[in-house]
Amino acid sequence: QSEFKGKKAVLIDDVYTTGSTVLQCISLLEKLEMECWYLTFSRV
Repeated sequence: QSEFKGKKAVLIDDVYTTGSTVLQCISLLEKLEMECWYLTFSRV
């Protein structure tokens, strides 16, 4: 079992263009059986 199983992760980024970075991160964290949230902040 993963020591991360059931843990929660929040990914925060300042740019979301294609989404490839966040999708790769979430894919990895989900393999560790973690709950993932992703936030992007921007100001225009």
